[in-house]
This record gives sequence, C-alpha cells and structure tokens, in this order.
Amino acid sequence: MPLKLKNGLLMLMCLLLGGHFLAFGQSQKLNRPPNPKIRALKIQVVTKNMNLSAAQKKQFLPLYTTYANELLVVYRQKHALRHNANASSDFVVNERLRLDQQIVSIKEKYKSRFLEIISPEQLEKMYQGEDEFKQLLIQRLRQSHK
Repeated sequence: MPLKLKNGLLMLMCLLLGGHFLAFGQSQKLNRPPNPKIRALKIQVVTKNMNLSAAQKKQFLPLYTTYANELLVVYRQKHALRHNANASSDFVVNERLRLDQQIVSIKEKYKSRFLEIISPEQLEKMYQGEDEFKQLLIQRLRQSHK
C-alpha cells in the first residue's frame, strides 16, 4: 500500500476514534439537567401568552419539559461542535447538518403530541414564546458582558 494511502487511513482512523472519545467524554455534559432557574424562566415566558386551561397546563408542562430536554441535548451537541478544534471542517459541516435535521425531527415528533393537548394557535404562541425566551437570554448575556 502506498505511504500516502496508509497515512490517510491512519489519519481517518484517528479522527474517527478521536471524535468518538471526545463525544464520550462530553456525554455527561450534554445530558446534564438544565439549570432550574433558567428552565423556570423559560416555561414562564413560553406559556405566558398561551392561555392554557388548568387541565391543559397539567398535561402540557410534563410534555413540554421532555421536548425541551431532548432539544437541549442537541443544542449542546451543536455548541460542543463549535468548540471541537480536533474535528475537520467536513466533519463539522456534516455533523451540523445532521444535528439541524435532528432538531426538525424532534419538533415534528412533538407537534402532533402537543396538538392533542393544545390548539394550533396555542402551539404557535409556544413557538413565539421560545423565540422571545432566546432573545431574552441573548439580551441578558450582552448586558452581563458590558
């Protein structure tokens, strides 16, 4: 086997194994529970304009928590990807696309579950509340860095 091919295969194996071990080491960070204060604020902002009845709220909150936890793991993976200096650009691009598709898949999976509990209008208010929460976090981060 030519030397260049051997070196290329060796490099590929190192990248694949290195990424695997890096991901394993980060799995505890990715799956840690969300900050309770931030989660409480998020739920408050998200549900503020949804006009949930008591019965809806009782069903919605546990489902929303599960949904938010699944998304949080993927968002943390995307964040970790930005800070992985060992990954090739090609790997990062492909992994980012895979994670974006996973986010859409989670949202699609939960859409029908949410619609069993809340109306489409309330679901749209939930999405708007999530956007509002993101903007609130960005605003607070900017203020804390001044």
